[in-house]
Amino acid sequence: MDLLSALNEPQRQAVTHADGPLLIFAGAGSGKTRTLTHRIAYLINEGGVPTGRILAVTFTNKAAREMRERLETLIGPAAKRMWLGTFHALCAKMLRIHGERIGLNPRFAIFDADDQVRLMKDILKELNIDSERFPAPRVMGRISDAKNALKSPETVAQEATKPHEKVYASLYGRYQERLRAASALDFDDLLSEAVRLLQQSPESLEHWSDRFQHVLIDEFQDVNEAQFQWARLLAGKHRNICVVGDDDQCLAAGTTVQIAAPDTYEECVKRIEDVVAGDRIRSGAGQAGVRHYTVKEVKSNNYCGPMLCVSTDSGHQFRATPNHICFAYWRGDKPKKDSVVLTAFDDQLEKKSKPEHCISGAERQPQWQSDLDCAEEIAQQVAQSGGGLEIERFATLGWDKSFRFMPTVDLRVGMSVPVIKRKRVVEAQITNITEEDYDGLVYDLEVETVRNFAANGVLVHNSIYAWRGADVKIILDFEKLYPDAQIVRLEQNYRSTQNILDAAHGVIANNFGRAAKRLWTEESGGEKLVVHGALNAPEEALYVVRQIEQLRREHQLDLKDFAILCRINAQSRPFEEAFLRARVPLRLVGTQRFYERREIRDVLAYLKFLYNPDDNVSAIRLINVPPRGIGAATIKKLSDFADMGERSIGSVLLGGSLEKSLTPAVSRKVEPLQRLLMQLMTDARAVGTLADLVEKILERTQLLDYLDRERGDESVDRVANVEEFVRAAEAFDLRLAEEIGEDGESSDVWAEDDPLRLGQFLSETALEGGTDKDAASDDAVTLMTLHAAKGLEFPVVFLSGLEQGLLPHARAVFGENATPEDLEEERRLMYVGLTRARRRAILTYAAQRTLHGRTETTTPSQFLDEIPPNLLKREGIAAGGSRLVQQRSTAWDTLSRPSNGSSSNGAPSYGAPRAANEVAATFKVGDKVSHASLGEGVIVAAATQGGAGEWVEVAFFGGAGKKKLIVAYANLKKVE
Repeated sequence: MDLLSALNEPQRQAVTHADGPLLIFAGAGSGKTRTLTHRIAYLINEGGVPTGRILAVTFTNKAAREMRERLETLIGPAAKRMWLGTFHALCAKMLRIHGERIGLNPRFAIFDADDQVRLMKDILKELNIDSERFPAPRVMGRISDAKNALKSPETVAQEATKPHEKVYASLYGRYQERLRAASALDFDDLLSEAVRLLQQSPESLEHWSDRFQHVLIDEFQDVNEAQFQWARLLAGKHRNICVVGDDDQCLAAGTTVQIAAPDTYEECVKRIEDVVAGDRIRSGAGQAGVRHYTVKEVKSNNYCGPMLCVSTDSGHQFRATPNHICFAYWRGDKPKKDSVVLTAFDDQLEKKSKPEHCISGAERQPQWQSDLDCAEEIAQQVAQSGGGLEIERFATLGWDKSFRFMPTVDLRVGMSVPVIKRKRVVEAQITNITEEDYDGLVYDLEVETVRNFAANGVLVHNSIYAWRGADVKIILDFEKLYPDAQIVRLEQNYRSTQNILDAAHGVIANNFGRAAKRLWTEESGGEKLVVHGALNAPEEALYVVRQIEQLRREHQLDLKDFAILCRINAQSRPFEEAFLRARVPLRLVGTQRFYERREIRDVLAYLKFLYNPDDNVSAIRLINVPPRGIGAATIKKLSDFADMGERSIGSVLLGGSLEKSLTPAVSRKVEPLQRLLMQLMTDARAVGTLADLVEKILERTQLLDYLDRERGDESVDRVANVEEFVRAAEAFDLRLAEEIGEDGESSDVWAEDDPLRLGQFLSETALEGGTDKDAASDDAVTLMTLHAAKGLEFPVVFLSGLEQGLLPHARAVFGENATPEDLEEERRLMYVGLTRARRRAILTYAAQRTLHGRTETTTPSQFLDEIPPNLLKREGIAAGGSRLVQQRSTAWDTLSRPSNGSSSNGAPSYGAPRAANEVAATFKVGDKVSHASLGEGVIVAAATQGGAGEWVEVAFFGGAGKKKLIVAYANLKKVE
């Protein structure tokens, strides 16, 4: 395998560097993981370095898994034998082997964050120390800082001069005694004890430093003293230490900040280069509040490289290095289920004078801390306890609005950022991002307590490393520590091909008032985007399976290189079935498999009960679906009564009145359920098909009405899922009908008392729903919703269901309260989906789809018309051009937009030719109109055709400004 052909010049320099220290400065998206893995493979394949003599260190299990998977692709099974993992995992492994040499029990227990806090609470009680003044989590944070700085209890005690410092020192000493008594280490001990092993055992130092000929460390800017000393000791013999990190997280000179005058509330404007330690700077305090906090340190550094300029619709603008941490929000962005979440300024539990910060996720109860550094320390401990979980950070800077921490380079047009307006934090949308060359001083500020400040009015994070003992001086001083180090900078961002980026730009440019940044990549050209029209959803899924198999063979791709992105979860069932039949592993991300979803299991519980009334599990599940007010106590009485007679709960419910057997109160609660179940048992014998039976269950239980009353996006998905289940039953009935020959005989044999073949259907759903999810974990196609795909990239992406009513969603186009902003949000989702694809994007739709209980002839998504035609290759039904677009169903009419010319924001529009039967527009530019609440105004932009999607943009005279309205809902009247 040619390891260098796919690399740019800086990456090649890093990969082929032979011996000696190597420092790689890598920006976001610059291919640092590729560089690291290719360097390891190059050392092995070209340098002849044995696999076991390479040590590779990451900060999270996720990063370690990704690196190992890539290495297995490059060097094969030998990657499994590498010492590759997190600092804590590798240190623990080393201590298990040689820990006895420094007096450790090699079978030591590892105390997680909860164990540590619980032990400290016991110590506080034991020593009779006030836990209000010395909360256990805060004490553990102090102890962790000391351990990360390699300070023993004795050293901390010697350095303590103030009373509270002496208390912390005594608690530290007692804590270590209790750990040793339990033959236990905490996560910080894993690092500090591994360093002690190498420092105090010459035999161990000789063994390990000789063994690891090359040491490679990712995210080096995050290392603390203990981690660095451990790595440096291991690399001491061969001096082949390679580290990758971010170099600068700073703002450009000239950035302005607001400083409060001493002892007053008056403010003055300062340039960031004029700020000094002790200044009180305007910062976000959470929940839209703004206060002044003290600057503890000013950082400046010479920087030569790209600078990003971010502009917002509020007029705010700031310039930052690509890696500077900002706060940004994109609608629908949510933390992953398996991550640790740190939410700064989350004071929803109690309104206090000081901000509250919450640590949650990882299946633990939320925990609040007033000290942000302490909260970060706890989040780190929780992440370590989970073996290296990812930490996701949010900040509730706006009013009930959480913004994600992210580097400037990850910001996108359309995202919201927190800005200060009239001494309150509000959100503003990013309208433009440009890049410029910069050569000069850059600055950052360390702000006490809140770790953020307003730069030109936009709140940004202070990026001076203070959390978890990380010391930025380590990476900045690397050249001094290793004067012969080679330095390589990875600055080019790897993204999609230019064709994909141009397609994404063609879509997002149609959002009004949004001057989308035209992304650039060195990956010029690329494959055209394929648009495939299928007859229906099952054929769409079958096409995707076949394309994956073909592309996989032709381009030597893995299954994990493919992703299918859907708008709603209910689209997954045809894909699940198609992949199961093709025996191609499919991994669902961010959602359960179709037959494991709550609402589907609820309907299945009724079917299972009707098939086997003695199924107690199903009987108990359906008792309160929908809720009937039958509590746990009543269910227990039913269960106890059934047990007494050695009967099932189902036989009790179907056995007639319970008034004589149970109390009248219990009987009255259960009687309606009994009537329902007996009616359904009669229905099961009378209906002709399985689908009819499912419809009867939904009708008699009113389950869809209950789900609809839940409201919100989740409710819509649940209703769609149940309706999709009805379609699954119909498909089953159709398949059975096709299997029966002209003589009425079938190739299969089934019980005469089961004419609906309900037993067969339940078996199939159980087998499909119970498919081993872990079996596909190593190499599988990924299926997820567009919302879940943000931040991810795949070589090949399928965007499925590109139809009016799906993408854009029906609520954004036809909803009673639909607004132009709703449609723009759908367009952003389309933009997200396109930019997830690195090499190929394949867009699919079905000419006919069953949703919400109706089978409709669909219209291809209007977003397809917004992509420049020269970037598209049409296949299947889509190869017929605009034929299907003109055969539109009135129920799924497309939302009109400007065609053949320029949209109102000046961006080119790539609409399809107008059909002969299109309706003339009601309004035109220049018409004066009146609105019931907004008053009178004049139309400044308008659709060129009428119909359900006709829109106008009105400049209102009374101060309401410009509004884009859908004519069908706005009730506008012409003013003569």
